[in-house]
Amino acid sequence: MALAKAPHATGYLDSRGLILLRLGRLDDAIADYNWALAKNPNMPSSLFGRAIAWARKDDRAKFESDAAAAAKSDPDIRADFERYGVKLRRHVLPF
Repeated sequence: MALAKAPHATGYLDSRGLILLRLGRLDDAIADYNWALAKNPNMPSSLFGRAIAWARKDDRAKFESDAAAAAKSDPDIRADFERYGVKLRRHVLPF
């Protein structure tokens, strides 16, 4: 409902990106994170969410770039995502 009223609100896009990530809809999650980052390029939650999506798609370079940028903005971002129940899968990339 919120996105219907404010379709380009970064917070809403970021939240939907997390939901899509948790559902395994990686391309859709990346698209929402891209929209959020277009408005706020240093948003750590969107950067790290997109990083996880890239990791699950086996794109190590994009994962590393986004994860590093997210950690620079918020050193605790990985712990935040773990509290949300979203973790890096060790079998995807050796982190």
